[in-house]
Parts: sequence; structure tokens; C-alpha cells
Amino acid sequence: MTPTPITKKQFIGWLIVFTFGMALWAFLADGLWGIGMAIVAFSNFILLTPHERSRRLPGREVLWLFGSLIVLAVLMFASKRWLPDDFGAPVARAIRHPAVVAVLWSLLVWLTYRRCCRAWTTAA
Repeated sequence: MTPTPITKKQFIGWLIVFTFGMALWAFLADGLWGIGMAIVAFSNFILLTPHERSRRLPGREVLWLFGSLIVLAVLMFASKRWLPDDFGAPVARAIRHPAVVAVLWSLLVWLTYRRCCRAWTTAA
């Protein structure tokens, strides 16, 4: 599967939103880090072409989507009910460390830019 070309405007918009989300993820208080992750997830919609955003999902993908959401909801309910509140605190602290976030940010920006750069050089 070949990646769809991305315009410069899409890349710059994605870069701004993605950077803001990663900064919130790394530096916000413990209770609000989910906002940063939601912004990072939303930033990926900027990279979609209008055709990709409006296409119909095949039935198989819809089943996988709803199945994944149900499994996620069950796991979240089970973790709140049976695991202690501070169960994942050390892992969350390590994942949200600025050194980890900076490496992840730079890797994802480089990979996305590489995808853009190929489209820009072939279009020119």
C-alpha cells in the first residue's frame, strides 16, 4: 500500500497540532494528559485526503472497530474495578518523560516529513 501524498499545508497544520498535543502530553498535570493524547489522535485526521475522509468503511473494518471499542471499554471497566489506583504510575511517568516524548515526536515528524517530501519532489 503506497501512502497518499500530503500537501505542505496539511503537513504544517499537522505539525502545529501534533506538537501542541505532544507538549500537553508531556507537561500537563497527571489528570489532564488524556487531552494531549486526544489532540495527537485528532491531528492524524489532518493528514487524510478528502477522499479518504469520505469513503465508506467496509463491513469488516466496522466490525473490527466496534469489537475493539467493546474490548477497550471492558478492559477500562475491569482495570478501574480490580486494579489499584496507582497501578501504572511508574510506567506512565516514564512514558511521559520529556526525553521519551521528544524522541517519539522527532521520529514521527521525520517519518511524516519523509512521506511529504516524496510527494513534493515528484509533483515538482
